[in-house]
Amino acid sequence: MFIDLLKNGMEAALRNWKLAAYKLMFTAVYLIGFALMVAAPIVFLFGASSKSAARHFLDNPFGFATDLAALFFQNLFGLGVVLFAFFLYLLIAGTMALFVFAGTVGVMGRSVLAGEGYEFSFSSFMHEGARLFMRSMWLTLLLGLLLMGLVVALIIGGAVLSSILAPLFAAKSAASHFLATFLSLAGGSVAIGACILLWTVSNYAIAILGVAEMGASAIFSEAAAFLRRSPDSILVALGAGLSAFLAAIVVIMLAAAFELVPAIGPFLMLPAFLASQVVNDIISFAMLGSLMRFYRNRQAIP
Repeated sequence: MFIDLLKNGMEAALRNWKLAAYKLMFTAVYLIGFALMVAAPIVFLFGASSKSAARHFLDNPFGFATDLAALFFQNLFGLGVVLFAFFLYLLIAGTMALFVFAGTVGVMGRSVLAGEGYEFSFSSFMHEGARLFMRSMWLTLLLGLLLMGLVVALIIGGAVLSSILAPLFAAKSAASHFLATFLSLAGGSVAIGACILLWTVSNYAIAILGVAEMGASAIFSEAAAFLRRSPDSILVALGAGLSAFLAAIVVIMLAAAFELVPAIGPFLMLPAFLASQVVNDIISFAMLGSLMRFYRNRQAIP
């Protein structure tokens, strides 16, 4: 069954391979936007000083931040303009990235539900991006808050556990060392389990976003309930994630191998890198499609 899920996910990803090309195009837009909205004002406002700082960055990257800070505070107006441009860029780029995410999830969801009858088009991508934009924003915000809460809980729990373990490890009795080792392993296991659980719920929430009509909070609740109803869904998500990770590693290694080609290796690096980005995006689409298919089959969504 698991192999069939991966196969179905890859088939859905390959039917929508143009999504990866669109993501690459939007990445180029982000880079161009950063150059025009952030880098260009720095060069324009600070002139030769910014070029000198840039040259210093190449010579001494660690001292670059200090030089740049001093450069900015010599021109507070320029600092204000650069900060405004930077936050405006973050707002625009973040909105675009969220739209691309929503469109990708929506297209993959439609493709999984419709099967081979679904035909990808740019208009469908734009439609799905607009349809799921607000839900994606609220779901991303919810998952981000949960991640922040988990990080805070792990930091506090780690500090409390360290304060308990310190005197136990300092003691010379075997029982104290055994108890300290046991608590260390138990604490590490709880932390790893919590991270895996949040990662799994988050991935199923994204999958449900593409195949079900629900609000953000209802999507998260359904993802958590789905894990309770189908405990094997955790193993399916971990298997799909591990498969995608290993495949991505292989692709990156193959792309890096082009540098070893005599004479023309350096010229092949950029095309190989771009091709690896497209392939890795397709792999991530395949993982998402597999989880969507698994949820669809268990829920019997028509």
